[in-house]
Amino acid sequence: MEFAAFTPVFRVHGYYGEKRQPWVYGPVAEAAATRAIRLRYELLPYLYSYERMAAETGVGVIRPLFWMFPDDQRLANDGSSWMFGDALLVSPVVSPGASVHRVTLPAGTWYDYNRGARVRGGQTLEYKVDAKTWKDIPIFVRAGAIIATQPPQDCVGQRPVTEITLDVFPTADHSHFVYYDDDGATYSYEQGDYYRQSIGAYSDKASVHMTFEQPSGTFRPVLRSYIVRVHGTTAKSVLLNGKPLTKAAARFGDDDGWTTGQDRFGALTTIRLQAAQLSSVVLQ
Repeated sequence: MEFAAFTPVFRVHGYYGEKRQPWVYGPVAEAAATRAIRLRYELLPYLYSYERMAAETGVGVIRPLFWMFPDDQRLANDGSSWMFGDALLVSPVVSPGASVHRVTLPAGTWYDYNRGARVRGGQTLEYKVDAKTWKDIPIFVRAGAIIATQPPQDCVGQRPVTEITLDVFPTADHSHFVYYDDDGATYSYEQGDYYRQSIGAYSDKASVHMTFEQPSGTFRPVLRSYIVRVHGTTAKSVLLNGKPLTKAAARFGDDDGWTTGQDRFGALTTIRLQAAQLSSVVLQ
């Protein structure tokens, strides 16, 4: 289940009388499967955007490490880890009873998705995992990433998704993510009935810069706002289209605003923005 959560088609197969229901295998297995399913549903906006890219370019959401990092000979025969889109390196544990899982990280800076630690790339980690609860799925975020998530649901379309969260890990190099949506049911996207918005980010010594391009396509989703979580920075001020944005309280209302805090990754600035608009954001 933890492996399948990071493949294009998330299904459970069984044969020769094998049971496919997670609860058949006890509470530990059921809890682990539940976490994997919920994580998959949280990542649906990210996954759906990359599947649109796959339809257009042939480049799937699964990217072998040797393909993404061809100059790193250590990755040439690594079949235990892969890139899930541009932002996430995943390495599910598939060995029974494992307490340590070896993960080779490409060069650069990475963040432990579940534990929050900043990790230097270019090394092989002896990653400790919990053999009793199976709570650990080794997942690493690539520096520069922009990751779109939503609240988990029991099925696609159970509730309208009016707000998307963007987790941003800015670097000096420009990065971008193209958020995509359509009606999810017809082929009208082939006639331009889709929503596509390119989002970019980079940081310099004093600021973090983000751009939200004018959306393209004729589809109008129920999406109303983005919650942008910029990791690694505590802003003193935030400019939206060149004008100061109001600092909000702990909870956002319906208006744009921003606040600061901490999460498992460290310093954090959170911004609420109206979606479907051309916007420039600067965190100072």
